[in-house]
Parts: sequence; C-alpha cells; structure tokens
Amino acid sequence: MSANGSAAAAPRQQWWSGLFQGLQKMGRSLQLPIAVLPAAGILTRLGQDDVFGPDGLDWDVVAKVMAGAGGALLNPELGLPLLFCVGVAIGMAKKGDGSTALAAVAGFLVYRGVLRAFPNECPEGTRVVGTGCLTDDNNTFVEFSYQNPGVFGGIVMGLLTAWFWQRYHRVKLVDWLGFFNGRRLVPIIMSFVAIGFAALCLWVWPAVGAGLESFSDWLTGLG
Repeated sequence: MSANGSAAAAPRQQWWSGLFQGLQKMGRSLQLPIAVLPAAGILTRLGQDDVFGPDGLDWDVVAKVMAGAGGALLNPELGLPLLFCVGVAIGMAKKGDGSTALAAVAGFLVYRGVLRAFPNECPEGTRVVGTGCLTDDNNTFVEFSYQNPGVFGGIVMGLLTAWFWQRYHRVKLVDWLGFFNGRRLVPIIMSFVAIGFAALCLWVWPAVGAGLESFSDWLTGLG
C-alpha cells in the first residue's frame, strides 16, 4: 500500500512542481513590461500643466512631447498591451530572441486589426453615419468604439507566441520555401493564429460574457 501510495503521489507532485515553475516563469516574464511603467509614469507626469505646462515652467512644446511619450506607453489599446505581449513572449519562450519579439508584434497587430474591423453596435436611439453613430435628432455624433485588446489580450498573444515559437522555430520546409525556414516561419504562423484568437474574442467571448452576466443577475435576484 505504501509503495502504491508513493507511486500515485509522484505524478501529482510533478504536476504541482511544473505548475509552480510555470507560474514563476510567468512572473519573471511580467517583470519585463512592468519595468517600463515607471518611465511611462515619469514622462506623463512631466507633461502635466503644473510641471512643464502653462501652470509650471510654461514650456508647452516640451510638455506636449513628454505627455505624448508617456501616453504612447500607457495607451490601453495599443502601447500597454503590446508591451505585455512582447515581454511575455520573450520571457516565456526558451532562448527567445528578436524573432520571438517580431512574431509577437506581428500577431498582436493582426489581432488588433481584426478587432478594429468590427466596431461595436451603435446604441439605441442612434444610427450609423460614416465612421460613427449619430443620434436621431442629429445633435450628437460619436466615433465608433471597438473591442479593446487590453493587457489581458496582450498577455494571451504573448503566451501563444511563446508556444508556437518554441514548437516551430526550427522547422525545415521544402527547398523552394527554404527562405521561410525556422524563425522566419513563426511570424507567418502567428498572423493566422491571431485571426483565430480575434474571431474567438469577437463572436464567442461576448456570448460567454452575456451568460456570466445573466447568471450573476440571477444570483443577485436570489438575495
């Protein structure tokens, strides 16, 4: 019984050990993009009105440069998710290099581009006009809104990039496709993977989210 119990516990211990190591590696990977955030915060602060702006040193041009630089890094739709995507991809891939980062960027840009091809529906009382929604009384026009990739989307794309890079960065194709061997193949693969992930986010996840919201409302109604 003792020997059988030890044999049964061994796979369980290996599983927990592997999970713990994976979480440790994920934590180290997240440190890469997080290390950029202090620089973004400093740049954004220097661009405020009371520092280089009109209420401070009155260096308007410098304030705009600083605010634009910090805003680019903290942009929740592009800069911030892209930082986490690249950081996670490089950190999670074994011996990741520049080709890993390139594949991550290619995948994320395709993912974001597909999301932006499908704007959110105009709210009730408005109609589609050009690039946005116009109220029925023609008084208010609002630009289309889109599903935001967010940091979570960037992290998922980074994890997918690391996995596909690890699996395919040494693949050898037929001679006439030899230029696309190995590392050059991964960005192409990630472009198609990103399309699939974007489709999942556009058409599957909203239904899941609506179901979770309905379940939450039902639980709330129970008191």
